[in-house]
Amino acid sequence: YYTTTGTRRPDLIFGDIRVQGRPQKITFQPYVLGIHRKDFTFVQGTADEDRYTFGGLLYGDLGGTGFDFEVETMYQYGRYKTGFDTGTIHAYSSTTELGYRFQKGPFYPRVIASFDYASGDKDQNDSRLNTFDPLYPLAYVFFGFHAAFERKNLM
Repeated sequence: YYTTTGTRRPDLIFGDIRVQGRPQKITFQPYVLGIHRKDFTFVQGTADEDRYTFGGLLYGDLGGTGFDFEVETMYQYGRYKTGFDTGTIHAYSSTTELGYRFQKGPFYPRVIASFDYASGDKDQNDSRLNTFDPLYPLAYVFFGFHAAFERKNLM
């Protein structure tokens, strides 16, 4: 999670690994989220939905090299029920990021390369919902304030 200063505070330190005599901090944060919504609208229609997200966030720095990384993977499972149909939810999302912070200079700039993927529904006519739902989206944090993207059907 983020504090008010924007600094990530680790919940669980996975371990200290030594790389050429320099400490490396790697943090692993597993989580489970659940949401229960009534009359939620998606492509298949409007339904009551129970959706659970099982995820894990792994991040850290690579010793004193200036490189850092972040990997987050999520799987969603659940059920939805309309007045005439019941269906299952199977969706997933993953994001990876590799960054480098320059150690010299007045502002310590950071350059990153990242890749995001979120599943989408393959067949809108079946009872299986495959669209990943970000549950509590803050798209502007990842994609800028224009918010043209949301973590659904994304690659």
